[in-house]
Amino acid sequence: MDPDQTFFDQFSQPPQVLYKYIPARRLDDALPDTKLCSFRATPPNELNDINEINFRTSFVDDDSNRESINREYASTLTELFPTSPVSVDDVERYRQKHPLSYGAELTSDQLSKRYGVTSFSARRNDVKMWSHYADDCRGVVIGYNVDHWVKHLLGTSIIRQVRYLDELPMVAGPRVVNQENAYAFMSTKGTAWEYEQEWRLITELSDTQQSRNNVSVITVPHESVSSILVTDRTPQYIVDIIVQRLNNPSNRYPIWWIDRMQRGRDATTLAFVGQMKTRAQRSIRTV
Repeated sequence: MDPDQTFFDQFSQPPQVLYKYIPARRLDDALPDTKLCSFRATPPNELNDINEINFRTSFVDDDSNRESINREYASTLTELFPTSPVSVDDVERYRQKHPLSYGAELTSDQLSKRYGVTSFSARRNDVKMWSHYADDCRGVVIGYNVDHWVKHLLGTSIIRQVRYLDELPMVAGPRVVNQENAYAFMSTKGTAWEYEQEWRLITELSDTQQSRNNVSVITVPHESVSSILVTDRTPQYIVDIIVQRLNNPSNRYPIWWIDRMQRGRDATTLAFVGQMKTRAQRSIRTV
């Protein structure tokens, strides 16, 4: 992480709580027993939107300047991640394989060697996200207090609000694909995804940990968990696991309730219908 980068995006401040939609099978990572909460830091070229880090070009790029453009791309992309240099031959191979988008493909692959993305939402009740990311509304949504992330992740991650555009961004030349613009490339999407109201933690992969499945992950403390949401479809055994973990004295989760969501009168959102207390309020021990 560059020393002049701060945890928060200089142009926007996140809401106090950001939400993670998860299937029930991911509960051991997002709301674990004893160990820290963990999330995958996904390289951008493995995200579910094929247009991640895609752009149009406004510069002349034909046989008359092919070699010079190739050299510029090779030089600029090598500067993005010097430990994995890009050669002129690499650029030419991408040209052959991706004639319409070779620059974007190169940029995506190069950034994906260096960075991982962890996605959150400012919304907790969107029915599309409950369906897409929380196993057809059978999963869980967990809210995390961003203030508890700062001390834990400062120096390794930066948080950015996703910008949604009607058209792919325009690039005036290969030199635009540089470190100064890297975070903007990784936090720009099409308006088709605007309903997600996404915020992204962007982390240097060298600062992540490796899970038992050899996946890059970041961790945050139990104290950052601020809310847990389930629906009528969430299996009872999952609810029971959540209750057990909130009551485990070895854990440091600061909440003692679960928010219940159901179908309501709006076709696009789920309705909050009340809270289920898991125990009497108790003080969280400190060290």
